Amino acid sequence: MSETTATPSEAIKPSAPGVEPYIEAFDALEKSETGQVPPWIGAQRTAGISHFAEKGFPTAADEDYKYTSLVKLADVPVSVARQPSAESVTEATLAPYTLRHVAAGEIVIVDGHYIPQLSVLEPEADKIKFQPLNTAIRGYDSALEKHLGHCACVSSHSLCALNTALFLDGAYLYVPRNTVVRGFLHVLHLTTKPGTVNNRSLIVAEPHSALAVVETFASLWAGEGESFTNQVTEAVVGEGANLKHVKLGLENEQTWHTGLIHADLARSARLANHSFCFGSKLTRNDIQFCLHGEGIDCLLNGLCRWWRP
Repeated sequence: MSETTATPSEAIKPSAPGVEPYIEAFDALEKSETGQVPPWIGAQRTAGISHFAEKGFPTAADEDYKYTSLVKLADVPVSVARQPSAESVTEATLAPYTLRHVAAGEIVIVDGHYIPQLSVLEPEADKIKFQPLNTAIRGYDSALEKHLGHCACVSSHSLCALNTALFLDGAYLYVPRNTVVRGFLHVLHLTTKPGTVNNRSLIVAEPHSALAVVETFASLWAGEGESFTNQVTEAVVGEGANLKHVKLGLENEQTWHTGLIHADLARSARLANHSFCFGSKLTRNDIQFCLHGEGIDCLLNGLCRWWRP
């Protein structure tokens, strides 16, 4: 008698409404990644989808979402996005959003996938790392394994759990001790069609280092349909380190955007976070900071364009 093994989607029993399509997407992603990612990533993904299957999307019953309704997200198509074609994004379509002429480096993520021909990665200097997250995962990096998924853990936030289960790519930034990055680094997240995108960024600033990061989100499509961008950015700011983070939202009025930035700050660390939203159907930015010592300095700024249709 032959034995059969349950697929991940069969092993996970959903208890929250509307989570089945995401479990199916997780199953497809796990099959596509078989043998390509380390076991600790697989364990985090499974923990993420299990938590999301149990909790589902935040509702008005959750105090933090008392005035934010995500009910209509059930109408957004769910899938694991394929690598976009080279013709879908060109230098011309990129022009309104790129900052490569002033940035020290730029990573371009389209529909959840890194596009090397449109990105500008400077050669590594002084062991600074600025690379696609998926590339870093497939290579060995002790700092990546130590921090990814440990700052923003799946049990703290159901949308973080969803992101952990389904993220395809993003950016990994690592600045070693006593190193200052001149200028700023730019991560450009683009969508070209309706659907769901889960991107992830990890920023590690070792003690007494300094860097500035800009993350831009923009839509390159128009027409019928809706999209859902679910972003998680983790930051580890060491003792006496200085991180400046800017988030710029330029998505269209058919895009739902939920974002979480979680930062762990050591003694005397400094973090300035600036969020600017000039588009989207709904934007929800959650900020979680963990302060691990005295003398920490946090600056939070936000600007939102609001209009009534």
